[in-house]
Amino acid sequence: MTEEIRTYPTELPLVPLREMVVFPKIVQPLGVGREKSVAAINAAMNEEKHYVIFAAQKDAEVDDVTSDQIYGTATVAEIVRLLRIPDGSAQVIVTGLQRVKITGFVPDTRYFRVTFQPITEIPGEAVEREALLRSVKSLFGDYVENGGSIVPEVAMTAKSTDDPSHFADLVAQSQDLTIEQRQQLLEMEGVVERLRFLSVFLAKQNEILQMKAKIQSDVQQTLDKTQREYILREQMKAIQKELGDDDGSSEVHELREKIDAAGMPDELK
Repeated sequence: MTEEIRTYPTELPLVPLREMVVFPKIVQPLGVGREKSVAAINAAMNEEKHYVIFAAQKDAEVDDVTSDQIYGTATVAEIVRLLRIPDGSAQVIVTGLQRVKITGFVPDTRYFRVTFQPITEIPGEAVEREALLRSVKSLFGDYVENGGSIVPEVAMTAKSTDDPSHFADLVAQSQDLTIEQRQQLLEMEGVVERLRFLSVFLAKQNEILQMKAKIQSDVQQTLDKTQREYILREQMKAIQKELGDDDGSSEVHELREKIDAAGMPDELK
């Protein structure tokens, strides 16, 4: 769980994100299109270290976002690749580095620039942390096997890591988590707290996925039974036709039985 010690400038460019939360140690491709965001990326690329802060915005529908519409807990990341698009937008690949708390916005009309404070994780009690890690790993294995919504490469990395903090951040990449839940996980300084949160989440998702599979199985069995009955009826008709017994009497008999069972008045019969 030992993190690489890095030094950062006192302030950095910030890019607000719609429907996305960047986590430490996670490689993330991002599309950047808004003028302010592109300017922030350009500013980061002009520095010796291409550091930028990514923060989720509270309402993804807002285009011209203001500082009070940006979550206060974010992630410092490093731009590892930049592709400029002819329309002025950009595609970047970033690696998350560390959780940070935004402490202020520096006045700048071209892009967001902020001061911040790195967040130090609270590892928690070792035995409880290890017990939770094993439990959550087991739940996560079931989640993946049940068809949980997570990228296979991320799932493989999560299964192989023994770092509880990194494991929790990898599981947080599940598309079944809402943006609010991911932001909540980002804001949790305690590793044990994050593992507890994910334990409840995965247990619930496994129940949902198992129920979904059972419903799909029941529906398929019903469809298969209906299809088999239809095929058998068609086969019977073909056999009767071959035997010269295709006068429709069986169908008429079936209809008479249904009419009798319906209890209709004589006039209607």
